[in-house]
Amino acid sequence: MITKMITPLLAALIVLGCSSQPEPPRRPPDHLVFGLETWRPPFAYWDSATSAPVGFDIELATLLCRSCRWSCDIVPVPAESLAVALKRGEIDVAMRVAEGETVYAQDLVLSHPYYLTGLGSNVQVVDSATKAAVERTAGRRIVDTVLSPEYYCLAMRSSDTHRLARLNDALAALMGGYVYERLHVKWFGYPPLNVAAPDSVTASWNRP
Repeated sequence: MITKMITPLLAALIVLGCSSQPEPPRRPPDHLVFGLETWRPPFAYWDSATSAPVGFDIELATLLCRSCRWSCDIVPVPAESLAVALKRGEIDVAMRVAEGETVYAQDLVLSHPYYLTGLGSNVQVVDSATKAAVERTAGRRIVDTVLSPEYYCLAMRSSDTHRLARLNDALAALMGGYVYERLHVKWFGYPPLNVAAPDSVTASWNRP
């Protein structure tokens, strides 16, 4: 399995497009191009020591491709350009998409959530040990609920439901074991919160 990182300059050219090449290049079905914003640590950022991108999202994308036995490229794309690049076929997967972003509502579908954030009242922390770990790491008291929960998902074209289903299966397998927990602790310093979304939220999502 070889995972490539496309440079920021080349990523900019991909997103902007070129009049002489109106159609994106065709890729084999077992190769995905992930697009993500790479200046938001600890999710993704450039390591000055290695001149390479690192972070939670980078490792998660690599693990998902490995689980599906796909090859993949990871392309730095500004957050505001992700939906356009996805619809044009310049990338296959947009990472770290908040479920409420209306720009993804047309012709795109979301995966099951892979990360929970927010301040709110209807998603429970996994257990008291998780709560204590969060308190120690953040240096502040965390209540037993997450207020105004926001779920981060993967986004894909609505025509790509077969590969999205495989990514959902891979996500479920990773998050059901210790791999996801170790990855979360590595980059955030504490165990993950319960990412399961309430029925009232999932009913409004357009998922296969």
